[in-house]
Amino acid sequence: MKYTLIKNPVRAKQMGKKEPNLPTNWGELSLEVMLGVLRAKFAIPELAEKLLATGDAELVEGNTHHDNLWGNCTCPKCVNKVGQNRLGKLLMQVRKELREHV
Repeated sequence: MKYTLIKNPVRAKQMGKKEPNLPTNWGELSLEVMLGVLRAKFAIPELAEKLLATGDAELVEGNTHHDNLWGNCTCPKCVNKVGQNRLGKLLMQVRKELREHV
C-alpha cells in the first residue's frame, strides 16, 4: 500500500522494481493485474467512449524512458529494439471487449 501514496509514477515504478516481496511469477501476474485495472478504468463511460473513438488504430505506448516491456521506447539507444507494447495490446483487447458488449 505504500506505493499508492506516491504521486510521481516514475518514482513509484522505481520503488516497485526494488520490492522484495513480489511473487516469483509477477511477470505473468502483472498482465492480469493491468488488464483488471484497464477494464475498471474503461468501465467509466466517458473513458470507454474515448478508447472506442480510436477506431481500429494500433495503440502503442511510446516512450523515451527505455520501457520496452509495456511500451516501445523511441530513444536513440533503443532504435533497433522492438518493444513488447504490453500496455498497447491490453488497451486494444479492452477496446475489442467494449465493442462486443455495446
